Amino acid sequence: MASNALPDSQGKLWSLAADMSDGLKKHGDTIGIVQNTQVKLDADLKLAKDNQRAFGNAGDNESDATTTRNTASSNAKAAIALTKRMLGDVPAAMRTIWPPGTTEIPDTVPLRIALLEKAADYLKDNKEQEVAAKNFTEEQLRSAFGALQSARSALNQAVSERISARTERDTAEKALRSRMSGLIEELARLLPHDDDRWYAFGLVPPDGIERPGIAPDNVHLRLIPPTTATADWSSTPRAHRYRAFYMVTGRDANFITLDPTTETTALIENLPAAGTLKFYLQATNPAGDSPKSDVVEVILG
Repeated sequence: MASNALPDSQGKLWSLAADMSDGLKKHGDTIGIVQNTQVKLDADLKLAKDNQRAFGNAGDNESDATTTRNTASSNAKAAIALTKRMLGDVPAAMRTIWPPGTTEIPDTVPLRIALLEKAADYLKDNKEQEVAAKNFTEEQLRSAFGALQSARSALNQAVSERISARTERDTAEKALRSRMSGLIEELARLLPHDDDRWYAFGLVPPDGIERPGIAPDNVHLRLIPPTTATADWSSTPRAHRYRAFYMVTGRDANFITLDPTTETTALIENLPAAGTLKFYLQATNPAGDSPKSDVVEVILG
């Protein structure tokens, strides 16, 4: 049943699931749907949406944790630089704190934590070398490496939670797709293939596909200087994909075809600095193409 293939994009999948739910509400009982009911579909759709939100929140938390870790790492770097400045002329201190053969600021977070801890331990045993006026104290160094250690741990936890949330999101979407595919198969067993009730589920009758009857509407072009433009348009009923065409006057002899897309937007790149960009499109499905949209234009440069 290729004509009723599930969409790739998450948003369109959810929209189709909502259409299917509405169809089940109106016709599920009379058709005799028992395996993939509205209650089951709605539960799968809700879980998919909830898990997507949880994944988004986990990504935000990871971003915040990364910022905190980066700030703590910068503060640790400053504390290490201060330690080097304050103890650079004390060979015993440098040998105690830094690894053999180097006095550089470490590049990695674990090495910065370890070095600051050694510096704090050194000041614990050599209190006379603290300079409180310059914030060069055991307490300040322990605060710096403690903050970095905590921030690093929090970031690791945030990454783990984001990975777990992604797994749960993908699992829920897979279950939703399975439920929707199951409903299509159940409809195919119970509903005549030319029955108009297919449309109530957001689907098309397998034996009665109609080509998109109207041209895509609300077509707009927008320049993204210096060499790119975007096109967008309204969704067209019964469209499975869109075929878009463009040309630049003075450069192109004929319209150029973009790759077919399921989205309602397209990107046009590598445009010249001057000329007129012209654009139109058609909606399409296995039954054929819609009429052509109006040609829209934008001046380049």
